[in-house]
Amino acid sequence: MTGCGFARSPSDDFGGGGGGAGGSFTLPGGDGGTGDNDNSANPPGTAASGLHSTTTATISLLRGGCAGQTGGDEANTSGSGRGGRGGDSGGALYLFARQSLAISGKVRATGAGGGGGDVQAGGGGGGSGGLVVIESPSIMISGQISANGGGGGQGGGRLNQNDLSGNPGTDGDLGTTAAAGGSGAGGDPRLGFGGAGGALTAAANGTTADFGAGGGGGAAGAIKLLSGQQQVSGTISPPPQ
Repeated sequence: MTGCGFARSPSDDFGGGGGGAGGSFTLPGGDGGTGDNDNSANPPGTAASGLHSTTTATISLLRGGCAGQTGGDEANTSGSGRGGRGGDSGGALYLFARQSLAISGKVRATGAGGGGGDVQAGGGGGGSGGLVVIESPSIMISGQISANGGGGGQGGGRLNQNDLSGNPGTDGDLGTTAAAGGSGAGGDPRLGFGGAGGALTAAANGTTADFGAGGGGGAAGAIKLLSGQQQVSGTISPPPQ
């Protein structure tokens, strides 16, 4: 997708790869966390985090959001742990009616959660939400519309000689609750947690970690209601522009 390039890629590191950034759209995705924060293995220093892309100030074409970034690997060698895959973005939908349009069901263009990192690898960033455009002289919404972003994936690690993969982030869903980032694998905070996806609040960054870092949450997408008369009793997240 045009405009979805990231400002920086996460680094590979035997001590723990950097987390991938969440996808951006009209709002920024969360940045990934820094890996190998205790500088326990080569290369020297910490593993750089992935940084989100620039945002889209004006939407002039019907388009989806931006996918999340893949996390940094344990190392770029055969058999090493691989970074979690970035979550897919939400798509695009345009609904038009000449007189009136009523929505009582569910419409979603939500982003997917980022994948958990393999052993010592960074989590993937969550995908951003997409775009929903509804145009009619009269719009009535009693159902649910969502373009929430996905949560970032948890980083992986090696605890007591046991290889652990991080848990994936949660997919964006209907409603106003942000998608949770991946956490819980190994019960150890040295595996970075994924950032929450964007909804009513901004996407969160992945956490810095001694092992694989967490991926950033995907940004919320955009919802546009083009109408001179609107009646909304349902739930819309993020708020319409």
